[in-house]
Amino acid sequence: MTELVSTMTRNINNTTLGYCCFSLLHKIFQEKYSRKQSDNLISGIHAASALVLANTSLYHLRWVSTASFLFDTIQMIQSGKIGLLQCGYIYHHLASIYLLGCDSREVPIDQIFFWGELSNIFNYPLYHYIHEKREIHTKKIEVLRDLQKILYAWIRLPICTRQMYHFIRKTEAPHHLYALCPVYIMGIIWSMKILSQ
Repeated sequence: MTELVSTMTRNINNTTLGYCCFSLLHKIFQEKYSRKQSDNLISGIHAASALVLANTSLYHLRWVSTASFLFDTIQMIQSGKIGLLQCGYIYHHLASIYLLGCDSREVPIDQIFFWGELSNIFNYPLYHYIHEKREIHTKKIEVLRDLQKILYAWIRLPICTRQMYHFIRKTEAPHHLYALCPVYIMGIIWSMKILSQ
């Protein structure tokens, strides 16, 4: 029991530290960029960190990603603009936090986060250049849109579908599918949307 309390305290402390770091970075970014661009930079930093941590340290992936998802969720709520898209993001974040807390023997957390964040990696520079609203970025935007379509759809459709199929067939903990399936379906819908643009 003492070990459990100690582990929980350490996890809460690390997540709080991560949240504070993301908050501080956001304030620094807002000195130069808009709130939306600052949010995007934080998400990009999280994605890059998650790619590395998914392959090196599940422990650090858990608290860094939890801190990032909490930070982004609170940012959305504080903005006061909660529409269908924001509700989808909030669900995604809460489901992701749930999955991060699962036993890695039951849920392939490292693989889910590696492929999920890799599929998103071109979204961040694309969003940044779109919101710069400068004609000189037109070519970059076109290239990034094409890269986004290729990478996102290539990962979310065949790779994530294969992972989901194997998880459904092999899992002894099907209750995790309640969190995982809607996020998977959101990825499929988003793939279709960006492919149709």
